[in-house]
Amino acid sequence: MQFPISDGRRTRLEFVEVDDGLPVLTWLGVGDTADAGEPVPLQDLGPGLPLLGEHAHARYTRPHLRGHRVEGDRTGGAWSTRFRTDDVTATSDTLRITGHDDGAGLRLVWEAESLAGGGLRLRCTLTNTASTAYVVEGLEVVVPVGDHLTEVLDLTGRHERERSPQRHEVTDGLWLREERGGRPGLEAATLVALGTPHFSTTHGEVVGVHVGWSGNSVLRVERSGATGTTVGGGELLLPGEISLAQGESYATPWVYVAAADDGLDQLFQGVRAAWVLL
Repeated sequence: MQFPISDGRRTRLEFVEVDDGLPVLTWLGVGDTADAGEPVPLQDLGPGLPLLGEHAHARYTRPHLRGHRVEGDRTGGAWSTRFRTDDVTATSDTLRITGHDDGAGLRLVWEAESLAGGGLRLRCTLTNTASTAYVVEGLEVVVPVGDHLTEVLDLTGRHERERSPQRHEVTDGLWLREERGGRPGLEAATLVALGTPHFSTTHGEVVGVHVGWSGNSVLRVERSGATGTTVGGGELLLPGEISLAQGESYATPWVYVAAADDGLDQLFQGVRAAWVLL
């Protein structure tokens, strides 16, 4: 079964249920001609991206969830998960997917909401269902993008020159931008955009990601020859910051995703409503 999440105009994702594991997420592109109501043939969806990148499903890039279980004097258990889907609930503008890994003693809730004006917001909530503590080292929301988006733009800066754009090409491997100052600083490393070569304010296809969080955060772009290009982000957790006792949960910040096929101006106009929420 396929579940499109879209504003019907710009940002389009497709979720496909699979027999073993969490659903697969595929980027369907952008554009005013997009009709999210028309199902896309499965053979045209490409390899897609599991909602949670896991070693158990041959995803050997940076795991979306990183953590381990503490049992007495022993640490390092349950570091590799294998979640299975429990339930998928979809409405016209929301999608909620729940899953579990009994072996790791964890439950996951993945949520997506379509925003007025264009764009999506996504988050994950992890719950410890076992009797021993589970230490969360990191949990990030990640989405796939087309391999034709080969240029990255983010922000840097210093005093009296804050939020200056900088660019580089997407290459194989992992690019991380971390904000460790407890809040966004002069560099304002809060946004990353991927686009077609030489995209500008009025030209080019572009996808932007913003972490809706005022504390330490991380943005990521990763490309693998085996699994394609992804972009995402989340909260940057310090060592030992999140340790879940039985029944306790950790929720990521909302991660905002938006896209446009006519440059950055339309990207920012489309997510204006999302920025007001922050």
